[in-house]
Amino acid sequence: MAERRDDPGPDHAPEVTRLAIEGVIVERFPTVRYEHGALTEIVNASWGDMFAQPIGHLYMLDNAGPRARDEWYVHHVVTDRYVLVDGMLDLALFDARDGSPTNGELVVTSLLPIGADGPSGVTIPAGVWHSFRYRSERMMLINAKVPGYNREAPDKYRLPMPNEHTDFRWSAHPVP
Repeated sequence: MAERRDDPGPDHAPEVTRLAIEGVIVERFPTVRYEHGALTEIVNASWGDMFAQPIGHLYMLDNAGPRARDEWYVHHVVTDRYVLVDGMLDLALFDARDGSPTNGELVVTSLLPIGADGPSGVTIPAGVWHSFRYRSERMMLINAKVPGYNREAPDKYRLPMPNEHTDFRWSAHPVP
């Protein structure tokens, strides 16, 4: 019996949206349903947006929720690239970068799981403070950092909510 090549596949390129903070993008990865399930392409070197730079460190975070983190996180060198696999997640983002055209801007956005009708991925550039609120009983995300994690000198800094940069706190922000 002769082998048969598959027909050309559908375009899996993500829908890219740029948020009000310079360098922050959200992406919706299209899901193709088939007889036994679904396929969602997340990384393709030809796309050029979220994964234009190589992956330096890849890990998965699995949390029980719902709950909000009451602190901010920032990296001075590392870019976070989150892909939400399961659950619902709200992100607060605050631009404290000197010289950034969006310095002082605060954005709250939501991620939905892969296959849902909404963004599942976000790129958070170095210098942008961020915090999470898990809105589902379980949340699972993949983080594809660039550059990789340095165990001897972690590039992760924290501030409580509120702080001298912003008075934002999750308790004052209603769940959509």
